[in-house]
Amino acid sequence: MMKCEISVIVTVCNSEKFITKTLNSIAAQKFKDFETIIIDDGSTDSSADIVLPFCRKNRNFYFFSLPHLGISKARKEGIKRSKGKFISFIDSDDEVMPDFLSFLHKGINNSDICVCNYKISFLDFKFTIRNFFHFRKGIYFDKEKMIKSLILDVFMRSYFWNKLIKKSLLNDIYIPNFFCFEDMIAMLQIFHRAKKISVISNASYIYTKHKNNVSKFMDEKKLKNYIECFEFTKKIIKKYGYKKLNLPIKIFKIRILYNSIALFFRIHIIEKFNLKLFFKKILNVVK
Repeated sequence: MMKCEISVIVTVCNSEKFITKTLNSIAAQKFKDFETIIIDDGSTDSSADIVLPFCRKNRNFYFFSLPHLGISKARKEGIKRSKGKFISFIDSDDEVMPDFLSFLHKGINNSDICVCNYKISFLDFKFTIRNFFHFRKGIYFDKEKMIKSLILDVFMRSYFWNKLIKKSLLNDIYIPNFFCFEDMIAMLQIFHRAKKISVISNASYIYTKHKNNVSKFMDEKKLKNYIECFEFTKKIIKKYGYKKLNLPIKIFKIRILYNSIALFFRIHIIEKFNLKLFFKKILNVVK
């Protein structure tokens, strides 16, 4: 493995249905000065049997296998092994257009982060649409404004993918080993470290929504992580001295209440649950 401009990190866990499409789309990039680090997070299906021969045929693709430790530790392992000046993350059930890395690399210019728009592929319904809610194209120096948008999670999403990030920003950041929502905690730290952030309008990343997506339904485990993410968000705002984020925090609270009520009705129908204890925890967070 030699130095390169961009390291693409792909974490894999039981992705046999999608990983070939993902890897083919990365190999087809017009931008050539990149490596692809594939971290298998304890897959029990045939993912490794698909990825290994692919890596043998493509000299800039590298495969590493771990016991199942969770996506956060897999990403950290990918960062540790990467040789690129910049890092891009691609999920193992998504795909990218051939100009994905080219647009990001051109767009980052002298910035620390470049964020692109994306398309959403609804696999079960067989159609793809462009994301309509995207931060306005431009160069941004006001990190408080960008962090505010991250917390609101509408125009600036906290996903690891759809971004090109200077590797130095990723050194020693805290990524909790959550089931989900760990990306928000990571991006708050990364955006705080950035001096300049570039946003481009090109939609060259294709996010795939399907019935096996982790993000499809809220459940008790995800809601717990969401609350923990909220608590960390409050701590980081206080630590970094941001003053104008009261509205995003209030909206975050409303989202927790909404998801709690929605989960209540699902659980109430399908299983017994300690509702009193559950809502006591929620009220302690949002009071």
